[in-house]
Amino acid sequence: MQDYHRALIIGGQTFGKGTVQTIQPLNHGELKLTLAKFYRVSGQSTQHQGVLPDIDFPSIIDTKEIGESALPEAMPWDTIRPAIKPASDPFKPFLAQLKADHDTRSAKDAEFVFIRDKLALAKKLMEEKSVSLNEVDRRKQHADIENQQLVLENVRRKAKGEDPLKELKKEDEDALPAEADKTKPEDDAYLAETGRILLDYLKVTKQVAKQ
Repeated sequence: MQDYHRALIIGGQTFGKGTVQTIQPLNHGELKLTLAKFYRVSGQSTQHQGVLPDIDFPSIIDTKEIGESALPEAMPWDTIRPAIKPASDPFKPFLAQLKADHDTRSAKDAEFVFIRDKLALAKKLMEEKSVSLNEVDRRKQHADIENQQLVLENVRRKAKGEDPLKELKKEDEDALPAEADKTKPEDDAYLAETGRILLDYLKVTKQVAKQ
């Protein structure tokens, strides 16, 4: 859809798996061989960097830590000769404006702010290189992290007009997975923002058509 300019891709970067492997048995162990590589009709590989969205939404998953690019000795991204020559991109003239409008809205949206702040906290904790072995200090550190998470959650709830929490809900590791809550479309921040971007696109194209 992106290569043929049939759609505006909104969301996050994909995993980046773009190769085909096989296992060759040996007398002692196995040998893993890469036999092929995937390419899009645009000539771009999906390996390493995956598919990049036209408009990026914050993700709870850090692709630098989870994606194919995080694996040791991962094959690099590259290109080959395109298989097609697509028509002109109808989104390109308006993409900068669509991104700017999205950035302005998401900077004030409670859900987007919450996710970005949560990611920033997770990144900060990941960058810590040491952990105290003293039980008292370790418990204090754990309580401090929970308090920071509680503050982020209550900032989000306040912005949405909800009552603050006194403490975060404890998850029971032995409990069976609960059935996912059915979120109304209008309450899904990403879905709602995607709709607003669509309305932005219809608006700017309508203005151009009138000129």
